[in-house]
Amino acid sequence: MFVAALCVTHYVPFAAHPVHVDGSVVLALVGEIDISTADQLWAAIEDTFKPDTSLILDMHQVTFFDVSGLRVLLQALERLDHEPERIILRSPTPIIRRVLDATETAQLMTIQGATQESRRMTNHPIG
Repeated sequence: MFVAALCVTHYVPFAAHPVHVDGSVVLALVGEIDISTADQLWAAIEDTFKPDTSLILDMHQVTFFDVSGLRVLLQALERLDHEPERIILRSPTPIIRRVLDATETAQLMTIQGATQESRRMTNHPIG
């Protein structure tokens, strides 16, 4: 008799962790940002949002990003009076840059620490 065992590790498709750095709150994002997690992202942003500060999102551990995530970023930008310097995306992964570049929304936000691949994609757009 053959018995198959399925070993499931604790998989979290998305997590947001506030990290306090030099008087600012950085929201460290991990995992997938899509239609099933966009509300969690918005809730995390609302929990850390302060009207007189910038929103800093550390995005180097985001593994998937689609227009649902972009919608949340644009919603946050609206809350920040459409001031690009008030929404800071730190180290966005290539998938994030691809969505921002394809939708021509990268210029609406401040991007810090983009990876080399992301910079190459921005300098040499496809198409």
